[in-house]
Amino acid sequence: MSTTTSRQNLRHHLRVPAACPAVLRLETPAKVQIRNISRAGVMVSCERELADLLSADQKTTIRHEPTTLEIEFDLRELARGSTFVPPDSAEAAFRIAAVVAHTCRQSRDEYHVGLSYLRLTTEQQDLLDEFIEAKKGRRP
Repeated sequence: MSTTTSRQNLRHHLRVPAACPAVLRLETPAKVQIRNISRAGVMVSCERELADLLSADQKTTIRHEPTTLEIEFDLRELARGSTFVPPDSAEAAFRIAAVVAHTCRQSRDEYHVGLSYLRLTTEQQDLLDEFIEAKKGRRP
């Protein structure tokens, strides 16, 4: 019997690494850094205070309803260094409603927050799909 165990990947969508500043729209806008992105959500990096705020909101809401917020980022910024060329228009400026899926401590002062999109326009979905396809690379 092998000493390694295989773990089932419960993710339904491919995530690709990404690096781009973003803003979470809360009572006070919060700057975060995108770490990876998929067609279903995005993972951002933030400081402890923001992660604590988002976690506390999840734990104290009635019936544990997820924290809802908006995330803003520019696909042109996200696409730097990839083969994907986004449109040079307002379509590249994303403002997406999302819910906090989870938070995870990475180090003393860095936390990752997973966000699931609530809804995307067809144009946003198409642009994300094109970006992810370009970012994942081609297999020979």
